[in-house]
Amino acid sequence: MLISPSHIHSLLTSLLSPLSTSGPHTALLILPQGQLLSSAFIDQDEGEDGNEDEDEEEEGEDEDNEPYLEKPERLRLLLGLASQWNEGESQKMECELGRLHFTSIPLPTPSSSEPNLANPNFLPAIRPPTVERFVLVLNGTVGTGWGTLGEKSEAFKKGWKA
Repeated sequence: MLISPSHIHSLLTSLLSPLSTSGPHTALLILPQGQLLSSAFIDQDEGEDGNEDEDEEEEGEDEDNEPYLEKPERLRLLLGLASQWNEGESQKMECELGRLHFTSIPLPTPSSSEPNLANPNFLPAIRPPTVERFVLVLNGTVGTGWGTLGEKSEAFKKGWKA
């Protein structure tokens, strides 16, 4: 299976929404062990009118919301949480980063090849481990509906198969 990084990134970007109630602000595609394949983010500061005085006044009101983390720290925390998720567990998690939705993306099984008969010792060839699935991680605020996150993950799966 050939994977196009630009196609994956455009699919992830299409899932994002600057409004907290209409979709996630972060989308990751990872290996089950936590290695990042692709990511897309929308800065949570986007969409504001940029008036610094209002931002300073509202800071005290936002203390109950998710803590602010720089992108690298947020990404590391998301990857750590996602690597702990198993396919049989709930797809939903609510934590200090907001709402997380995990979706397993199965990959087609590679065709099994015949043993290499040209090898006189008939020793098996060393092959890299096969990847059976990817994990899609969507991160929204507490105000993002679980149904919305589920719909976005299904949209990704449809785009992935296309």
